[in-house]
Amino acid sequence: AITSSLTQKYHMRTFLTEFKITDKSILNGSNIKEHGLKDNFDIQILKIIRDKKEIIENLRYSTLLADDILICQINLKDIKQDVDIAHLVGVENPDHNVKGDFSLNADQVFISNNLNECTWSGISIINPKIFNGLRIEDAPFDIWRSILIEYVQKNKVTGEFTDSTWIDTGTIDRLELANKTYKDEN
Repeated sequence: AITSSLTQKYHMRTFLTEFKITDKSILNGSNIKEHGLKDNFDIQILKIIRDKKEIIENLRYSTLLADDILICQINLKDIKQDVDIAHLVGVENPDHNVKGDFSLNADQVFISNNLNECTWSGISIINPKIFNGLRIEDAPFDIWRSILIEYVQKNKVTGEFTDSTWIDTGTIDRLELANKTYKDEN
């Protein structure tokens, strides 16, 4: 996969990211040790940001609360990268896409004729072989319409749902909203 070759080329075996704990998260009200994040997923929590204050001690046993932000180091070697076609990450349908893009049956992506339960976040693992023999002449390139829908209809795309904070930055207004949200949270 592309991710695998890039991580090898640039020696990026780990990367930093953040996760926001939501009201509905299974982590809300529990601690890191209970869920075995380090042991099961090779995720190291570096700090918790709560009400603009940093918690850096006793992280494994600190009770996590809604709106906490976890600063994490994740080891890429353990993330599923070997996909036949594609693995998509879906989010709750935003106001500008209430019909959604796809639904999930376990981890199988399908498209409903009426209402879909997920909007594609744009986050995915894509096997580069799907581009073999493809002539891309139009710009901008729409991978969803040009390639992925066909594979979804053939039941060859998997996916998952996340309730993490996500904002589509496809317009200037939504980009400004993302910038404002980031500044408000930090």
